[in-house]
Amino acid sequence: MFFSFVGIPDVFAERFRARLIKELSGHHFTFVPLRMGRDRTHRLDTDHLQHNLESIVEYSSGRAGCFDKGAAVVVLKYRWDEVPELRSFFFPYAPVAVLELSEPFALSGNKLAVQANKIISDIHVLARSLIKPVEFVSAELRARLKRSPMLLPLRRFGAPELISLLDEVSVQMVGARNGDFIREACDRFERSYPYERAGNKTGKFVNSRGIDFSMPGRALHGNLWEGERKDHTKFCVINSRIRLGAPYDGGFHFDCTASGERYTGDLDNCHDARRRYRGHPHLNVYPNDYIRGG
Repeated sequence: MFFSFVGIPDVFAERFRARLIKELSGHHFTFVPLRMGRDRTHRLDTDHLQHNLESIVEYSSGRAGCFDKGAAVVVLKYRWDEVPELRSFFFPYAPVAVLELSEPFALSGNKLAVQANKIISDIHVLARSLIKPVEFVSAELRARLKRSPMLLPLRRFGAPELISLLDEVSVQMVGARNGDFIREACDRFERSYPYERAGNKTGKFVNSRGIDFSMPGRALHGNLWEGERKDHTKFCVINSRIRLGAPYDGGFHFDCTASGERYTGDLDNCHDARRRYRGHPHLNVYPNDYIRGG
């Protein structure tokens, strides 16, 4: 499994790295040390989150299989630090578990060593606790890949109920002992947007604008790597590979039509680039909102 560790202070970064290599052997991980500020404290901010995201992209781009068993983000922070974008920054591609501290990091001496060892042990326990919940989501995507609403694209589907579904699952993943909460959350979503069967092995979801999101059958083809790769953001890249920590086939997409007819319009792509699309008759729309065709 892949772990991104956020908020690890520079004063015990090397100790943390050494313990990771030993205690999380067999797993993938990245972290960017959190530098001490001029006031001699360590505070999370958006820049630090961005640096960690960049480290995930850099690491995963050279390791095709690093997400094969899933991914999660583990954050270390002061209890009094306000970072409102913390969870949303990693949404919807990874669950976030937070370890909060009630006292500042020690900066030197024996107190630093004792505190560092305790924090590192707690972080490892928290990281391991996410392995099973990520497996629950992965099982949902394997068993119901062409039936579950979990991979619907947030922007193109455009429903607050979809955001609520993924947010609810991401929150309940932390500490979950079984996967029942996933199907229950999907069922609540489908009370607003029911799955419509279109044959024995396929079907669709229809959003409030009448856009059909039909499952692709056997045709799992294309991905953002075949498009204008230089224009994609780091969010595009990560979101094209994992959803709430669970890996999915990069060729998975929805065949989108407008009430069964040609889907045409000026649409925002996954990285906010807007252009005119014209389906023939459908557009391929991927979970990360990448649009292919037209």
